[in-house]
Amino acid sequence: MKNKILTYSDLMPKVKKSAEVEVLFNGGDLSNEDERHRNIRLLENCRQMYDNLEGMRRNRQRILNFVFNRQFEDMMLDPDGCGYISEKQFLLRQNIQPTAVNVLMKVVKTIIGVYLGNPKEPHAYARDRDEQKLSEMMSMTMQMVYQNNDMDVLLPALLLELMVSGLYIRKQDWQFDYERQRYDVFLEAENPAMCFFNSDVSDVRFKNIRTIGFIRDAALEDILAMFAKSPQQAEQIRKWYAYVKPEFATMMRTFDKDRYENEYFYGNNTTNLCRYFEVWTKESRQMVRAHDVLKGKIVVDTPENIKKINQKRIEQITSLGGLAENAALIEGFEYFIDRYSYVRYLTPDGYTLLEMESPFIHKSDPYTLKGHIVINGELHPFMEDPIGIQKLINELNTQITLMRNASAKGVLIYPIEHDVEFTEQDKMEVLENWTRVGGVIFAKMKPGSTVASLPHQIQMNLVSNVDISLMQIYMKLVEEITGVNNAMQGNTPPSGTTASQYAMQVQAGNTNIANLLGSFDKFNRSADYKMLSLIQQYYTEKTLLSVVGNTYSNEAKWYDPEKIKDSIFDLAIVETTATPMFRMMGEQTLNDLVSKGIITPELYFELSTQPFTDRAAEIIKLEQEKQKQAAEQAQQQQIPFGNEQPQSQQAVDEQPAPQPYLTDKVHTSPEMEKIYSRLGV
Repeated sequence: MKNKILTYSDLMPKVKKSAEVEVLFNGGDLSNEDERHRNIRLLENCRQMYDNLEGMRRNRQRILNFVFNRQFEDMMLDPDGCGYISEKQFLLRQNIQPTAVNVLMKVVKTIIGVYLGNPKEPHAYARDRDEQKLSEMMSMTMQMVYQNNDMDVLLPALLLELMVSGLYIRKQDWQFDYERQRYDVFLEAENPAMCFFNSDVSDVRFKNIRTIGFIRDAALEDILAMFAKSPQQAEQIRKWYAYVKPEFATMMRTFDKDRYENEYFYGNNTTNLCRYFEVWTKESRQMVRAHDVLKGKIVVDTPENIKKINQKRIEQITSLGGLAENAALIEGFEYFIDRYSYVRYLTPDGYTLLEMESPFIHKSDPYTLKGHIVINGELHPFMEDPIGIQKLINELNTQITLMRNASAKGVLIYPIEHDVEFTEQDKMEVLENWTRVGGVIFAKMKPGSTVASLPHQIQMNLVSNVDISLMQIYMKLVEEITGVNNAMQGNTPPSGTTASQYAMQVQAGNTNIANLLGSFDKFNRSADYKMLSLIQQYYTEKTLLSVVGNTYSNEAKWYDPEKIKDSIFDLAIVETTATPMFRMMGEQTLNDLVSKGIITPELYFELSTQPFTDRAAEIIKLEQEKQKQAAEQAQQQQIPFGNEQPQSQQAVDEQPAPQPYLTDKVHTSPEMEKIYSRLGV
């Protein structure tokens, strides 16, 4: 008899059970205890993976503390007892207010500002040169997905996470968008604090990920919307989460820094949310590649299925009086091991909410997991290096603050022999009034007392120039370590700095962070490959692509799934031209071409990205139609043939030369004159 496994449902108060129902999910019969025991073993393996990432989570939280000005949270041995206390508690015990000079946030803001100053976007390149129009079409589609998912907000968040944790986790899925009420490609940045994966990962590109999963918390109604496909399934899910109390307010503090610090794998910090686990595993199966004689094509299937198909064909031909050896069978087997991803959505008790093979054509999980600076199996975030210098700056700043306070307060010398009657109560009164702003001390003077015998304060400047110079050295070290200098931040250079020196400083700073930003672009490209695969798989209708600021052809603005489904693309993350600088340069070039008569105004409006171009193109089209009608009317009213008076060559030569593209009366309308005046024509 198997030992009973206690679950949260067993420990919670019993609720009245409704009639038992048998529910079949994708995972099979949910009442099967063997399957449940298998899921529990899987969850225990996942819990071990999650615990093995505790060092990463602590290091990430420590870097977050330093970046966001919580810089005295490091633990230290308690000098007055046993155990550990934080540096902040130690300073407060000594009546010292911790003060910090946060230089790390400036580094983070500068790097993110450099990235946003040179925005990138995905571009697809067809391997077949004859399919370049399809490349434009796919590029526009990917940029539309970027815009729909607000990637201008998501990418800086991913870059910040990469700097503080060293991990890049992005999800590419096909989900229902409740705001737009339609299914679409869904992009999301995942939290590394709620992630787990196999602990033996060692490849710097994270190619040997075999298991990846996430801890999820959701409201009961959201769980039902995702997994319940019938009233029976909804009832069963409510039974599994009977201990959840949706009517109770959450005990979780909003925007709390400790929200994920003490996270427990099987339970959450609130009673109104349901916890479940999303686990993706790489699995394998025996497959054969064979030739189907009947259909005349290559088939790939399991040996069992092919055997069943052949047996069925033999039975069919024999039932019709034919011979079994004449049956058109699947022959020519080639054995191989097929690798694919499998997902399971599990409750903490081991019940299966949903399980299925990867529904994507790339046969993998929807996540892109990458790490920055992985060596010898160790993960080293970018913002880990300058923390030591930040601690030295804080220590020196605290010392300078203490010395300045001591210098301002000084030392009080109060001779008691000058006072006639000086008691302990008088001593406490002197101490209280001397430290109080505006305090007054009354004293009885002995006869013959001099001014020198009066209470007086001794002060001296304890802050030396050496301390100030040391602070400047520490600040310079931060720039040397991170590569973020004043030139990158756009600060005014000191007098005497030439333009070439300033440009070299900017280039040196960009070189120091080139590895970080280059890795980030490569991570985005890896994620965009999965996004491209989703577009080819799920975009099955012809769609007009509305991408702001594009310069693609009209043919590429229509997504055609029939043309795109069999094409093979390569990706590149290139600098976007949708920036004010690029637009200004492009408009200036077009204006020069129009002014020189090289291109027509119509072509200008087709290539320009100015907001008025569509309206201007409509005006030109209307004026051209009016011109055509006027020409037709003039042709109908012209003098009969043979009565024209010949015009001398001299009169022809004396006619003024027409201006380029301004020869007709149509271009003299006030609205067109206003447009062409803006173009400099």
